[in-house]
Amino acid sequence: MNKKLVDSGEIAPLKREKDAASSDQGGAPDELKITDIDANEAIEVVKDTFSLELLREFKADEEAGKKRKTVLEAINAHINEMKEKKKEMKKAVSNHGRHDSGKSESYCEAFEKS
Repeated sequence: MNKKLVDSGEIAPLKREKDAASSDQGGAPDELKITDIDANEAIEVVKDTFSLELLREFKADEEAGKKRKTVLEAINAHINEMKEKKKEMKKAVSNHGRHDSGKSESYCEAFEKS
């Protein structure tokens, strides 16, 4: 998983309890990969992930592991959705303060003219 995002508290790592033998020797949970959980749970994790870096890591793990079609489709769809939203946000920011004249004005300048 993405250690930086986990350490910052942005995401919670997937965890599982160690088996009974290893839990007697400390019992700390192991970190899981997306391929270690069932497809429905993996899709829910994907939907709740808002880091392109982490989604790409999930995709690489899935392609190297189980190659589940439904999980890969969910990952790809979510990546595309996030990229599209990012484009929309960039467009909105670049159009910020633009008027019909095509010139960019600050809100203060536009307010003073009204």
